[in-house]
Amino acid sequence: MEEAWKEVQKQSKPPQWTYNALLGLCASRKDLDAAQRLTEEMREKGLRGDAYTFGTLLDICSKTRNIVSARMIWEKASKKVKPNHVMYNAMISCHAQVKDVKNAYRVHEEKLAKGFPPDLVAFNTLMSACARAGEPENAEAVFLELQERGLKPNLVTWNCLLDAYGRLGKIDDAYRIWTEMKWANVIPDKVTETTLAEAFVSSPAFATSILQEVQRMREADTSAAGLREQISMKKTGLSASMEWGVGEKDNVFLLDLHGFSKAGAKLALLERLDALSKIARQIKVDKLVGRDTATRGFFHKKLILITGQGKHSDAGDGVLQEVVAEMLNGLQIKYSRPRWNAGRLHVPVSNLAHYTSNAIVAEEWSEILRGAAFRYVGVMTVALGFTHSIPALLQWCTLTIE
Repeated sequence: MEEAWKEVQKQSKPPQWTYNALLGLCASRKDLDAAQRLTEEMREKGLRGDAYTFGTLLDICSKTRNIVSARMIWEKASKKVKPNHVMYNAMISCHAQVKDVKNAYRVHEEKLAKGFPPDLVAFNTLMSACARAGEPENAEAVFLELQERGLKPNLVTWNCLLDAYGRLGKIDDAYRIWTEMKWANVIPDKVTETTLAEAFVSSPAFATSILQEVQRMREADTSAAGLREQISMKKTGLSASMEWGVGEKDNVFLLDLHGFSKAGAKLALLERLDALSKIARQIKVDKLVGRDTATRGFFHKKLILITGQGKHSDAGDGVLQEVVAEMLNGLQIKYSRPRWNAGRLHVPVSNLAHYTSNAIVAEEWSEILRGAAFRYVGVMTVALGFTHSIPALLQWCTLTIE
């Protein structure tokens, strides 16, 4: 930053954007002193500053919890520029950082009165202010208000509300919010995990079970995200195009497992294998009925599994690849490692014949059992009557499940 500053100082009157860029660096370093020296130099060179300039200064004040400087900057800025929503949100954050809920609300109401539409950043900041001040009920009131105004809570919103109750040790309310969060299909992150751990610190066993649940949700979401990135809905089983490998040739199916947990990688691979089984099943049906199909080259394709630990990956012991390889071996699926990239496993689709045939047989056998079960229910009910047939039916259901 110092070198960039020296280059700017050589110019007689640098443009405003150069100073704004330097202020951005100050914000990333939380260096309010350097930012104030920059603004003083701006004034000496005849630059008044703009909304971005003052918004960045207020952001630095928020990060350093310097409410005194924030108020001075706001007063000066109001005389030079028309405050925008970024400046208002930064000022709300300044008050939130020092637990000044009253003034945070005041700035927010002023912002809305100026005609700015409500936004989630401002409401999340208000909830954070309430949490810091030990006012969880007010945080929940803000939570309800933002929804009344047509905004949808995001992960940050839920974390703020969870933190509001959790930091006061209100276990029942914290668990209620956690339950509502799950019902809303919100996937937790590391902040959620830390907040829950702190909220239930007085009940270690209960906290452990919840954190295990959080980990399972995060792993499942990682797997789902990886699959969504590679497979669209129309490509998951019976697509005629068969172009699963984004950016690859048409003769490959690509599954990128970078960033997956071990459990997530297993789940993603099983999802892909199941999808391939559905295609194989459809091919079998097409052949039986003599239907022309666009999947004739299916068994000539190749499944490429990208596990990392190759020439484009960081050095390490390749744990993820070992897990995937172990799973393939367990399923009796043969694979190879290309010499040019050790971070990939190649599986010719023809090598999946054993797995797909077993999957098809298992599915067909399951359908036969279900059909037989229904017929058996009818026969037993007629022969013995409903009440007397229950023990026999339960025994059949047990055998079917096994």
